Amino acid sequence: MYTDAGMDTGDMLLKAEIEIPEDMTAGELYSKLAQLGAQVLKDTVKKIEDGTLQRIPQPHDQATYAPIMDKSVGCIDWSKPARAVHNLVRGTNPWPVAFTYYKGQKMKVWVTSVLNEENHNSTPGAILKAGKEGLVVACGVGMILIKEVQFESSRRMTIEEYICGHRMDEGEILGQ
Repeated sequence: MYTDAGMDTGDMLLKAEIEIPEDMTAGELYSKLAQLGAQVLKDTVKKIEDGTLQRIPQPHDQATYAPIMDKSVGCIDWSKPARAVHNLVRGTNPWPVAFTYYKGQKMKVWVTSVLNEENHNSTPGAILKAGKEGLVVACGVGMILIKEVQFESSRRMTIEEYICGHRMDEGEILGQ
């Protein structure tokens, strides 16, 4: 990017796009972008050497700014739609990691999937089913499946591993 007086407002030198699959985490995206960025840098240097590089003005009307993230960003609001909760989990993995509370204990949520995006009559945060495939949890709209968690002073584990030694009952509410 060519620099100018504004913040991130200079012309681009080269750009590349990447498809983000539905279950890709921020950490996985970071790794893919690092690889892509290295290749784009090599291509940019080659175009500079060849004299074929053309500056590309940025579409300033599409500019967005991301605030600095801290750990509080990871707090799950179960009243949000299932897709929003799932995207929070993906977007905060590996840091700061999405979290909720179960029986007063902080529970990091590492891996989820969206089960459905339909209306229901369940309380947001309610555990609807606890089984070896995961925890089915009601969101404001829809339901998610929590597959991997980590409790304080414990290692990351699947729900199947956790419920082998701990009881999680249907109807209990996460976030309290």
